[in-house]
Amino acid sequence: MKKISEEIILNLFKNCSDVLIISHTRPDGDTIGSSLALKQILTNLGKKADVTCDNPIPEKYLFLQGAENYVFCKEVNKKYTLYVFMDCASIGQTGEGCVFLSSKNLTLNIDHHISNDGYAKYNYILNYASCCEVLYSLAKKLNLPIDECTANCLLLGMVTDTGNFSHNNTTSQTLKYSAELMEKGANLYKINQEMFKNQSPERSKLFLKIMSGMKFYHEGKLAIIKISKADLQTFNLDTSVTEGFIDYPMGIKGVEIGISIMETKDKSYKISFRSRGKADVNKLASTFGGGGHVCASGAMLHGYLEDVEEKLVYTSGLYLED
Repeated sequence: MKKISEEIILNLFKNCSDVLIISHTRPDGDTIGSSLALKQILTNLGKKADVTCDNPIPEKYLFLQGAENYVFCKEVNKKYTLYVFMDCASIGQTGEGCVFLSSKNLTLNIDHHISNDGYAKYNYILNYASCCEVLYSLAKKLNLPIDECTANCLLLGMVTDTGNFSHNNTTSQTLKYSAELMEKGANLYKINQEMFKNQSPERSKLFLKIMSGMKFYHEGKLAIIKISKADLQTFNLDTSVTEGFIDYPMGIKGVEIGISIMETKDKSYKISFRSRGKADVNKLASTFGGGGHVCASGAMLHGYLEDVEEKLVYTSGLYLED
């Protein structure tokens, strides 16, 4: 897949009258941050831009300026001249409503996942730590305006997708760009407070329950946590609060692969994979129809929980032997 030039993207932005920016389902900091940043950039260029998602925006992200303006895909009732996917590794990640909206229209795909197959008419994909890093790099090359609001959105995505700069996808460029964004007004302290130091007592109790049920396989090299709908209902929480849970097993000595099995509906599970780098969890996820990055990927699996866990344990073992 050939990456389009930055000049083509600039022409797309110049020639469009209005843009719909699409975030992936179960939105995280990177898709929200990059989507809102692009909206602000286009607004500063005098363009009309809206942001949409198939799921509600988690409450913890509502401190970002513009987050309250998200609309559900099913509520979008107009046609746009350009549709932009942000941080969507596959067209399926946008949700049924957003796929329908963008079909047969002019589309641009901006992403950082190596598993992205280039599903849009125009694709701009770089193997960076976050989509926000890709967007900021693009903005620098095109001399696009970055104000304080945009800088905050971009820094949020860089912080969350690098685990607060602790994952091995963090590069010198990531840190350099983050420093530049702080110089433009981004508030790293506030982002850290909102993201990592503002959890509810209910989330803390859920976290303790989930981690107490962690299981280890393959001589401690594989750790699996499971999150059921019943667990969430017990504490009156939704799936958005589990973001970051998968990172805890990776802090345990000897663990090479961490897996989170989260029930989304009966016999359907969202699987999150993490790796220290020795095992390629992008390839592991691809065996189940998913993908992402070498050290962080995802997939969806269906069936009985016991069978799903058994498949994951067996297949993970094959990658631990490589």
